[in-house]
Amino acid sequence: DRIYAMKVVKKELVNDDE
Repeated sequence: DRIYAMKVVKKELVNDDE
């Protein structure tokens, strides 16, 4: 569960950057 949350956050950060 924790890893999943981290992945979601990372994906969101990447999207925000783009």
